[in-house]
Amino acid sequence: MFKGKWTEKLTNVLLWVGGYVNFIAFALLGGYIIVKGNDNQKLTIKKVFIIVLLFLGATAIMELFYNFASMSGDYYGSFAQDIYSIMTKIINIAKIGVFATFVVLELIKKDKTSAESMNNIEQPKNDV
Repeated sequence: MFKGKWTEKLTNVLLWVGGYVNFIAFALLGGYIIVKGNDNQKLTIKKVFIIVLLFLGATAIMELFYNFASMSGDYYGSFAQDIYSIMTKIINIAKIGVFATFVVLELIKKDKTSAESMNNIEQPKNDV
């Protein structure tokens, strides 16, 4: 499929996987792509970054809720703990679904071949 070289498709898939696995892994991969990549890859980095930040924010809000709620003496076994547990699971399932969807979309995306890219170049027109 990739024939032993780093293609745009492979690097985009690795960006999405890195964004799911860890923010630091995404930062390392994204930094490399920003330096060495083309404009389409930089657009993919922006998409991954926004989605990573959305899930990071949702997780941070849930952690704040947990930390403030657990300061009360009767948090464990309460309705607030049930809400925290359910919302955390929903966020994790949504994160898996979103990243898996984008990985699949990157894998099924058609690569531009050299013939297609040559067709996109405008040919000079001779004025008669």
